[in-house]
Amino acid sequence: MPDLEYNQVVSRSVDPSSRTSQSSQLADEATEIVPVEMTLPHQAMLAQRDLKHIGEYIIDELIGEGGGGRVFSARHVMSGERVAIKVLRPEMVPLPHLVTRFNREVEAIQMMRHPNIVEVIETGRTDLGQPYYVMELLEGVNLRRLLQLHGRFSPAEVLDLLTPVCNAVQAVHDAGFVHRDIKGSNVHVVDVGGRRTIKLLDFGIAKSVHGEAGPGLTEPGVKLGSAHTMAPEQVRCERLDARADIYALGVLTFQLLTGEYPFDAEDPRQIAFLHLQAPPPRPSSKAQLSPALDAVVLRCLEKQAERRFSSATELLGALRAAIGVEESATNGRDMPALGVLIALASEVELDDAMLEDMANVLDQAAQCLANHGFGFPLQTATALLGVRSVDPADVEQERQQLYGVLSDLRVALNDRFDAHPAVQLTLSLRQGEVRCRVSGSELEVVGGALLELDSYGAEHQLLD
Repeated sequence: MPDLEYNQVVSRSVDPSSRTSQSSQLADEATEIVPVEMTLPHQAMLAQRDLKHIGEYIIDELIGEGGGGRVFSARHVMSGERVAIKVLRPEMVPLPHLVTRFNREVEAIQMMRHPNIVEVIETGRTDLGQPYYVMELLEGVNLRRLLQLHGRFSPAEVLDLLTPVCNAVQAVHDAGFVHRDIKGSNVHVVDVGGRRTIKLLDFGIAKSVHGEAGPGLTEPGVKLGSAHTMAPEQVRCERLDARADIYALGVLTFQLLTGEYPFDAEDPRQIAFLHLQAPPPRPSSKAQLSPALDAVVLRCLEKQAERRFSSATELLGALRAAIGVEESATNGRDMPALGVLIALASEVELDDAMLEDMANVLDQAAQCLANHGFGFPLQTATALLGVRSVDPADVEQERQQLYGVLSDLRVALNDRFDAHPAVQLTLSLRQGEVRCRVSGSELEVVGGALLELDSYGAEHQLLD
């Protein structure tokens, strides 16, 4: 594994008996990658433990903390209104760029007024000069904790959970920001009287996509975010746009559907390496899910940002369509069909040059197959599955004709310009059945044996 340079990795733990989402939002992944300067010890931390008042609020208890801030539950001294207060750590006050980052977090939330984003009530400074902001106190649990209690969710439940999350993320992007830390513990869920409320939290590392006047607040080489949800460009400390959050939403969708992360390891550096190099697993390899859902999640998890959904709204639309396919698959009818699987692999670790070559191979193959009437229920960074329904009486004749087309395609792909020597190509042809439903004036493939990638064996491969 290459030597990836990281800042200090810190563990965060929170009392599991805490009742509020703010108390556990920082306990999502066991580790997060944060700047070293945000973990400096200081005697002021001791004084913070004895904090009794902030502004006009009486402190009840510490309910959460992270690298740069602490969250307290509190009551207004006159009205008794219960709130949550986030305060910059006292040892961070002498660091102007961290104070500026904290203030911009508040400004960002205030610019994104949205029913699915936590509400800021007021701001101020403590007697020690620490900036703070008062926000609504959110009872309930975060989404990660709900997943632990419930187990993986059905596709319909995932859609219910992610619709307000995607709406909130779109509001963040519309305001000109990238959240940079979308994960289950930063999504608050409460069910009261049959009504569900979902809110996006923690804008501590949100960043403007339009840049900032003056010196940047993040030093070169500093990786901010959570190891499990970092987009490849975030790991590489490149400039980010909204598609980094789309990647994180893909991780969250995978997690809700399967109960697992797409990439996991004990060492966060290894997780980051997997984000950079490893093809993401299909959600259907972990749970019984449709190829349509696979396609949505895998598009979110593309290594190249330009291959992902361009917005949270576009992702939500695709998710709705895929889950509609999932629920209606049993209402379709089985039809004979031909399936073509183009799979790419390498015996060495993938790099950018290999991924670019793979993308060119799949684009060329998709154009050829589309010209012969194929649709594509699944496409990833390393595989393309094409399917075409056929008349039962013509299956064998069409299979023979297609065999000739694919033989020519394989030759063209093997002779492609600037082919990477480590990229290995496998092209397979199989006949079987697909399940279709009527969508407008066309037949839409929603399931069937031909959509199972594991069913394409060595006996189906076109050989040299």
